[in-house]
Amino acid sequence: SIGDVEQEFLSTTMDWWPQSADGWGNSSVINADLQNPKLIEAAKNLSPFFLRIGGSQADTIIYNFPSAANVTDKDGISLACSEKPQHCLTEARWAEVLDFAEKCGARIVFTLAYLLHTRDIYGNNDQHDWVSTNARSLLEYTANSKHGQLGTVYGFELGNELRHGGKAKNTTRMVTAYKKVRSIIEELWENNPIKPLVMGPACTGTSEFKQLLETLGPFIDIATYHKYHGSGKDSSIVKRARKPEFYTHPISNGGQSKWVENYMSNNLVRAQLWIGEGAMLYNSGRHGVTNAFIGSLWFANLLGSLPKSNPLPHSVYCRQALIGGYYELISHER
Repeated sequence: SIGDVEQEFLSTTMDWWPQSADGWGNSSVINADLQNPKLIEAAKNLSPFFLRIGGSQADTIIYNFPSAANVTDKDGISLACSEKPQHCLTEARWAEVLDFAEKCGARIVFTLAYLLHTRDIYGNNDQHDWVSTNARSLLEYTANSKHGQLGTVYGFELGNELRHGGKAKNTTRMVTAYKKVRSIIEELWENNPIKPLVMGPACTGTSEFKQLLETLGPFIDIATYHKYHGSGKDSSIVKRARKPEFYTHPISNGGQSKWVENYMSNNLVRAQLWIGEGAMLYNSGRHGVTNAFIGSLWFANLLGSLPKSNPLPHSVYCRQALIGGYYELISHER
């Protein structure tokens, strides 16, 4: 059977990779030319779509929003941003990102940094409860901007692939953090009928998804996970991608949709399952495969398979990436 999907079914992402990262150049959230008319016009062709802003670097990003109330360490934030500008999102840049989304007919799903705000003085992750102060400054600015009224930001995630590689293991802290995000949104958008949703767990792997959803399911509105089908650094992929068996997708039988129904059944919002980040190959894709015709065949086949997942179809697929890497939808070099 084929299920219903959102009108934004085909969506995409932006990432934080620096200019030095292979295949990325000036395509990150920090340095992409978001006022480029060619990019805006090309992105409009995807409209309406969701623009998920996240990725591996999302948990390292500092928000420099000095106009927000209760920012207690303005000097420390400014110093950190001067030392690592590629890891600093300013008010001015965030306003530019929001304006870009509006011009393109997109709504944003933004991944808030989690790990950075659970570290001890030695840089070890998951050592204490999530400190929400820095995230709150971004949320406050967004809620008070015109985009807070327009609903430009559709939802917020908290952390990117937190269980992957053992980066974070304490799910009790994660639940507390998700509750805090919900509380801040309810407070800041109190008089606004269009409130951002809380989304997650933005993880990889079927077992990780099940384990996290068991705990976090009651506290999120939309379930998201990440799905790649191989590594861009695997040289054998060039041959394997030409074989029919590579196009067999286990997604319909992967269990994710069943777990969403099990662990989100009491949710007031209709349960949805998204692939919040995905592509044929991780590690930025592979030149000659993910940016070639063979990659488009794989992509078309995947899009046809996602609405067939049982008992719940995949409502949205966020293709990595709008620009950047060897899997980009729009060339960042033109």
